[in-house]
Amino acid sequence: MKRTLGLLALLCVCLGWGQRTLSGTLSPAEQFNWLLLYRIAPSEQVYLIDTEVKDGKFSFEMPEASIAGTYRVVYAVPQDEFYFDVIYTGKEDVEIDFSFEEGLQIIQSEENKNLYGYLGAVLNLESKVNEKLEVGATTLDPEVQSFFDSMAGLQAEFEADTQGEYAHDFVNFNKPFLPKAKLTDSEYQAAKQAHILHQLDFSNTKLQASTFLTDKALAYSLMATPLTGMSRNEAELTIQKNLLDIEAKLPETIDVGFKARLFYDIWKQMDKIPLNSVSDFIYNTYLEPLPDKTSFNNIKKAISEKMRLRIGAQAPELYWRSGDESFRLGDLTGAERYVLAFWSSSCSHCLVEMPKLQEKIAGYPNTIFLAVGLEDPENKWAEEIQKLPGFTHAMAPGKWESEAAKDYAIQGTPSFIVLDAKKRIEAKPEDLEGLFQVLNGT
Repeated sequence: MKRTLGLLALLCVCLGWGQRTLSGTLSPAEQFNWLLLYRIAPSEQVYLIDTEVKDGKFSFEMPEASIAGTYRVVYAVPQDEFYFDVIYTGKEDVEIDFSFEEGLQIIQSEENKNLYGYLGAVLNLESKVNEKLEVGATTLDPEVQSFFDSMAGLQAEFEADTQGEYAHDFVNFNKPFLPKAKLTDSEYQAAKQAHILHQLDFSNTKLQASTFLTDKALAYSLMATPLTGMSRNEAELTIQKNLLDIEAKLPETIDVGFKARLFYDIWKQMDKIPLNSVSDFIYNTYLEPLPDKTSFNNIKKAISEKMRLRIGAQAPELYWRSGDESFRLGDLTGAERYVLAFWSSSCSHCLVEMPKLQEKIAGYPNTIFLAVGLEDPENKWAEEIQKLPGFTHAMAPGKWESEAAKDYAIQGTPSFIVLDAKKRIEAKPEDLEGLFQVLNGT
């Protein structure tokens, strides 16, 4: 069960063009309850409106005072993970189809169709180039050249088609690298990296109010190592140098809020990989020194929480009671691994997934499974745990506000965390399938 909110991605209505809608279909329908709509500004997300999802369908009436720009639809928490973005200009309605399997599809909106179609086509051609170069081709091989020719044609076509449109800056900014000389794979990647750095235009406020600059900066910073045989330590030092290159491209007058959002977004990706020394470098160099301001303090608080729960960190202590007795995570000993399964007796998805895990527990004799029930005052926890005899059971009253949920930053159920023999965090699989992959070493 996700803690669904409501945020939808849309783009701006220019003054005087009249009220239009952003609507669409979401699937699977049962996973969506409420959406929130934000407009992305250079330094923040600006909340606009929210709406209910009914049978997988939604419709936003765009506020008449909306300005043109990139809009974000958020459908669950964490909000920075469960969202999609679209352009809204006020010249046309926007209709989308979004599913977990297929992602975002534009049903109505020529401007969004042009932009997303262009980006997808360029990405597909770049992937084909990489596939050929990885097996020994060079950039002057006829087939590789045909891919570059197609990219050049696409670029010219879409620059012309989007002239005068909001999306034009995005197309123009995204010019692909089209080498004329003969380059091997490693030479091509190095030259492409230099091309990306040259492209970065942090002075463009339209690009600031989107994910484009962050995506390009992230791509530049990570184009460090796979082709050069560096050690992990060398790779992380190279990425840190790349980040300094990015910082050097920032104008002296850059808005501190945009700079904070840029490096926080990059920090989140480095943390997810994870590259701990790089994420620590970003925090210490760019984020920890931020002024004492609510939005910046929230960033620091979120990072502190993530660092406390990152891979390799000692797991926070857990406390619970059973009858008159008190227990804690530290009391569980003698296992090679510990699996913390956060669930709830009011979560329908948990009532399907937990029995599946129960069936497999016997196959992991050196693992202790602790089921932590995040429960409301009225619950069926005592009844449901009778069906799950293979677990050690703990109840955390207060559900999302319980100490267990807060200490482990639990945003949805079921959630799984795997600890090693010393109760250090080993893995945080996204679902039951991922948990079995960790346990099976696959």
